[in-house]
Amino acid sequence: MSDLSRREVLAIGVAATLGAPSLSKASLTGTKAIRPPRLKPGDTVGIVSPAGFTSDPLDIDIVRENLGKLGLKIKVGQNALERYGPLAGTDQQRADDFNRMVNDPSVQGICCLRGGYGTTRILHLVDYASFRAHPKVVWGFSDITGLLNALTKKTGVITFHAPTAASNWGEYDLASMKSIILEADYGTALPDYVGDPVPEAVTLIPGTAQGRLVGGNLSLLSAVGGSQFAPDTEGAMVFIEEVGEEPYRVDRMLTQLLLAGAFKRAKGIIFGGMRLRSNQAPSADPKDWTMLDVLRDRALAIGLPAFTGFPAGHIADQVVMPIGVRVEMDAVTRTLRLLEPAVS
Repeated sequence: MSDLSRREVLAIGVAATLGAPSLSKASLTGTKAIRPPRLKPGDTVGIVSPAGFTSDPLDIDIVRENLGKLGLKIKVGQNALERYGPLAGTDQQRADDFNRMVNDPSVQGICCLRGGYGTTRILHLVDYASFRAHPKVVWGFSDITGLLNALTKKTGVITFHAPTAASNWGEYDLASMKSIILEADYGTALPDYVGDPVPEAVTLIPGTAQGRLVGGNLSLLSAVGGSQFAPDTEGAMVFIEEVGEEPYRVDRMLTQLLLAGAFKRAKGIIFGGMRLRSNQAPSADPKDWTMLDVLRDRALAIGLPAFTGFPAGHIADQVVMPIGVRVEMDAVTRTLRLLEPAVS
């Protein structure tokens, strides 16, 4: 994702995930989409750290302020501020925190404190059966992509690609979360605001398509590719975002997914923010591919309606992306429309 250490340790997490023993809980695939109960002002949201550690305990004050803007209270996980190397505690500690929040009747939703690295290491420890029995709104993004897609695939429960608890929540972030997670709105063409456009908002292959929304951060989609935790892309609309990766690395990950058949029965591709790190200057070699060159080339190879520049991912003003919801995309207008509510 965003730094060298992430790329170095990602391989360790992939090996751990693919080499893990079978789930002790039932694998609940092929189930009908389950809408978790909507959040309401006054509800309590459990704060967990399934990935990287937080370097500043004052982040909890930011979390309290952020969720307070939606009228929500917080309950901080027992191990949310632990540290084990680059991780927020051991794999078991991080998984235990999540599972406790799932089974805690005083908690109505679960929000991840931050991303970073480490979610793939706990996927085999998640209590999917309990989550299906007690569905709750769960959200985060970046490294949390691994958890969101695993939960939806294994249980059928809709999850939410949205700003993490300690992110910088702007007015549009709040409006999108309120609309989709609290008010169950749908049907509006998104994005429904006029603001700073995401760089390189371009129609790659024109067309419209409908399907279930899956995806998130490209590094994580690539990391779980071929495993039992990879999202089911049959009949799906695949959303992809990334930050801090050079174009050739994005090309490599998209090609890996293409070779693995991830797009074979998909319906369309939506590229969100696809940003280089701010300190990475564009190559001076005119023969080098830009990020847009890579996305256009890979979209042509995939051969599905596709566009780039959708405002979701590592950017300001994010649209909440409900994983598992039926959506319609229009690659010409570069919009997305939810065809059904994401919460009950």
